[in-house]
Amino acid sequence: MFFILAGVFNTAYFLAHFPRQFDFSADVAEHQAMEATGHYTASFKNLTKFILIPIALIYFLILYAFSMKILVTWELPQGWVGKLVLGFSVAGIFTYLLNYLLVKYDDSQLVKAYKRWFFFVLLPMVVLLFVAIGRRISDYGVTEARYVVATSGVWLLLMSLYFIFSKKDNIKFIPISLAFFSLLTVVGPFSAFRASERSQKSRLLAVLEKNNMLKEGKIVPAADSLSQKDVELVRGGIEYLSRNDCFEEVAPMFGLPKDSVPDWQATEKLLSQIGVTSFTASANQCYVVFKEENQRELDVKGFEIAYDVYSSGWSKPDNVFTGFTIMKSGNGLQYYVAGEAKDSFDFQPLLVLLKDRGACNSTEQPDSLAVYRVSGQGREALFHPSNLAYMNSETPQLTEYRGQVMLRDKD
Repeated sequence: MFFILAGVFNTAYFLAHFPRQFDFSADVAEHQAMEATGHYTASFKNLTKFILIPIALIYFLILYAFSMKILVTWELPQGWVGKLVLGFSVAGIFTYLLNYLLVKYDDSQLVKAYKRWFFFVLLPMVVLLFVAIGRRISDYGVTEARYVVATSGVWLLLMSLYFIFSKKDNIKFIPISLAFFSLLTVVGPFSAFRASERSQKSRLLAVLEKNNMLKEGKIVPAADSLSQKDVELVRGGIEYLSRNDCFEEVAPMFGLPKDSVPDWQATEKLLSQIGVTSFTASANQCYVVFKEENQRELDVKGFEIAYDVYSSGWSKPDNVFTGFTIMKSGNGLQYYVAGEAKDSFDFQPLLVLLKDRGACNSTEQPDSLAVYRVSGQGREALFHPSNLAYMNSETPQLTEYRGQVMLRDKD
């Protein structure tokens, strides 16, 4: 239904209302006659002049004020500058297209100024876009989204330069160039997928070699503890390759078949084997992986409801949240229904046991620990952790939990 509506009906309906003939070379009288017959209707004039151009100008003022703040503080926000610039560009170019011929029908200085100066205004924002995306790629490498943003920046730069310096502006340049860059990002060796794969693999190999974690073509644990940045690079690279069906590039380095496609649990297990976990760089954090669920035999008789749970750190749930969060004290998990705390479950016995066993940054805990039964005030729970993290302090505190929970009311 979606493809019929979006691909057939939408296109046919639009073209059915498209004028059969445009005469862009007509004199003023002819243009006025065209306007009277609806070829450039008052609705389009009002939409462009009184709605779209003011919106673009407001967006422009916000974006330039934001740019001034960046220059004053000399600090880029984390990751969303590109969205602001691209949003401004999309709104501005769409308005520019609708405004392209409006100058022939309207003597407004606002209409003329927008067509004359839009791409001059856009050019500094393109520079800001390059700075922002360049910083992200430098820190974390190329991904599909960053590649599309960078390619969009190149397209916006070329468009700006064309409309600034060309003596004969031709709006055909916009769809033709956009089609070219769109194809570039999805087809061939320079597509976003191939470029991202090459970038992530090269960054991963570089950090592995830097920390002497490659021996005879195999990935091995580092002799010394990794820096937090290197931990993030290794985790990010391996998770990216496994998540985006590119794992064949590194599967043989783990001694796996080249066609292996590990899920997130298998990926966590591989990372643990080489000593890389979410908390590798912190001596006060412990990260424990349990036996995979599909290898367990569980007795769930009598339990009424099941939850897949992932909680990291304490956060106050909203008034519609139903599920589990980590208690503010770190002693266990809190159960909420529609934002109201209904019960709590103490994890201290399990955490103390793990600590006493020396289970820190380790994997494959015994089956007896992979099933944890505990009673709350009004409910009984059966926890099946996939992995958890805790503060390795005198009184261990839960900081992350992932797994399943079976729940039932007490008799």
